[in-house]
Amino acid sequence: MPLITCASCDGLRPYRVQPDRLFVCTGCGKRLHVPDIDLDGQEEWMVSADGLLGYEDQADRLDLKPARLSCPKCGPGPL
Repeated sequence: MPLITCASCDGLRPYRVQPDRLFVCTGCGKRLHVPDIDLDGQEEWMVSADGLLGYEDQADRLDLKPARLSCPKCGPGPL
């Protein structure tokens, strides 16, 4: 997951989630509100397991819809 970094820190420091539901730059302390997260196209923001703000492009995700198989004896059914 690519991280969303702070422009005030020349893009070198990521944002970390805080208990007050805001994100804070790990370098300069600049606060980022969720409505201020501006992403392109089909990108969605997310938080890593260690609390860092990042994003993912929906186009890169796998299509996980269930496949259907056809069995000569039992007919079509889910995988």
